Amino acid sequence: MTPSRQTHYDHVVVGAGSSGAVLAARLACLTDRSVLLVEAGPDYHARSLPPELRNGRTPALGSHDWGYTLRGPGDRNLWLPRGKIVGGCSAINTCIALRPEPGDFDDWPSGAQTWSWDHVLDAFTAIETDADHVEYHHGRSGALPVARTPVEQMTSLSRSFLSACVRAGHDRVDDHNEPGTSGVGALPLNLGASLERVSAATAFLEPARLRPNLTIMAQATVDSLLFAGDRVVGVQIIAEGRAHRIGADEVTVAAGAVGTPAVLLRSGIGPAADLRALGIDVVADLPAVGANLADHSQVPLLCAPASGAVDTSAPCAEAVLRYTSDGWGPTNDMQLCLLNHVEMSAYAPHLAHLCESSHAFVITANLMRPDSRGTVRLTSRDPVRPPEIRLDYLAAASDRIRLREGLRLAHRIAADEEMRGHVQRVLGADELTFADDASVDRYVAHQVQTAHHPTGTAAMSADPGSGVVDSACRVFGTEGLRVADASIIPSSVRANTNLTCMMIGERVARLLAGTARMESVVERV
Repeated sequence: MTPSRQTHYDHVVVGAGSSGAVLAARLACLTDRSVLLVEAGPDYHARSLPPELRNGRTPALGSHDWGYTLRGPGDRNLWLPRGKIVGGCSAINTCIALRPEPGDFDDWPSGAQTWSWDHVLDAFTAIETDADHVEYHHGRSGALPVARTPVEQMTSLSRSFLSACVRAGHDRVDDHNEPGTSGVGALPLNLGASLERVSAATAFLEPARLRPNLTIMAQATVDSLLFAGDRVVGVQIIAEGRAHRIGADEVTVAAGAVGTPAVLLRSGIGPAADLRALGIDVVADLPAVGANLADHSQVPLLCAPASGAVDTSAPCAEAVLRYTSDGWGPTNDMQLCLLNHVEMSAYAPHLAHLCESSHAFVITANLMRPDSRGTVRLTSRDPVRPPEIRLDYLAAASDRIRLREGLRLAHRIAADEEMRGHVQRVLGADELTFADDASVDRYVAHQVQTAHHPTGTAAMSADPGSGVVDSACRVFGTEGLRVADASIIPSSVRANTNLTCMMIGERVARLLAGTARMESVVERV
């Protein structure tokens, strides 16, 4: 896209993902300030979406991707998909609209902004319209549709999964977004009536596009932030092969748990010694930039389906079990998620020859409150060079044990009397895999992968020695600069992060607008 002819904005938002799209649209609706939203990937209007992005039945991983690689356990190189598109990961994901636990906000500091459950709940309800529930903790006029597949409309496979989890001793859950629930039930999904994906771009930016105070600049990479002393005064972008400077009164970085620390570090905000080693002038010495990387990890149990077991016309994910590990974590620190269908050539090409069908189904054991931590670091000042991402998912003994037991539970569910009718064989594992702890641990070490929810690399804290932003999301040691995305989350929330990121965008927009109004985030032009 041709860079904007305007050279100064009241507010620049860096990154148009789940947080940035909500923040930019909401701020433009709540104020008359000029807002520029900058995104490195392409921008599609809703009616011009490519088919794989419109299709909400399955994730579009790899379609619009940053191409990041994570150095994981045993120095394995693991793919870390991140959406490079207006809408970010919400434009390519599995459309799971799951909220965190109320206790997930206990370690978010209070101050200029309060992040207790009672306060964030208002933002969660503001962004959604829940088709199934009308209780006080659900929204009825927000931009994002949320609904669950009725049990009678689920695939036979999903219904069998529900029954198997109940037989394994878990309660049935009617609403996973009701605070305090635990057990197995239908996943809340942000899908349209025809099972199309409703991303942050579709839900929030589309209604705001015609506002004269909102500009979306796509296919523009933010090289760095511009400073006059410690005050941010704009951004330097690269678009159409050229560098451009755009002034701003305020800047909010919402480039995600990988992109945000990279932008901050290139701009001189981070560990001073690391910055100087790369020839970057120090604006703020903040050791926590790029540290504290957490991610939900998962171990898949891949099943070759019996004839008729896979229905690709259904949503990929319809049901989930949320449960508490035995003695190791807080409530609902684990999930078992059934994926109705995965394409073998993309999901597990090394096992595709073992499967007669082009698609298989998967039960994943997901660790939702991990103790292991990693880092995001620059290897070069060049914005085209990807950062170095390191996270050993199995570094903490508690994580290894919970994933081991989660995989055993997945195997037990797959072997349930009703589930057996859907399973032709388990791929890449046999009874010896589950013979003892050492055997299970070997499988886990070779199969553990991202569950696509990195957080924490610009963590919120009361102390600049241990964090990057304060409770109002202001970057310590700077003026006019904020961060608003998954990178501010101090500890992993026990849910897929999409809704939490939208909530962050909504709350920071209200903060910037100086309002706590309760209306829906959609305000028609």
